[in-house]
Amino acid sequence: MKKLFLSYTTRDAEVDQALLHQLAESLSSAYDLYIDLLHNDSNEKQERVIFELERADQVLILGSDSITKSGWAMYERARALELGIEILECRVPTDSSPLEILNSALGVLKQTDNRHVAQTVASGVC
Repeated sequence: MKKLFLSYTTRDAEVDQALLHQLAESLSSAYDLYIDLLHNDSNEKQERVIFELERADQVLILGSDSITKSGWAMYERARALELGIEILECRVPTDSSPLEILNSALGVLKQTDNRHVAQTVASGVC
């Protein structure tokens, strides 16, 4: 099972804890998924993020309007590039509904070599 690290910022209203839970529910059967806000129960929060990022096979970036203003999101992208981790980007336009974001993320995953996995996830969502 591929390890998928989700990179995002919650500075924009479109990306909130409810959306992250929906993504986790939809993707966790097909991926070993790490979402910091949901999965980081460590005392050393920053070290845990780095650890999970460095062992990921893929990074899925939720590209909301403020993503480039997030120091952590920019670090995650740069580190993934440095390590040769595959980066997938899902644009999150202002006022996107959770369903639109979820469908967009699934679409990005379908465009990778994980077509079979993404189809399995998508069939569970519809």
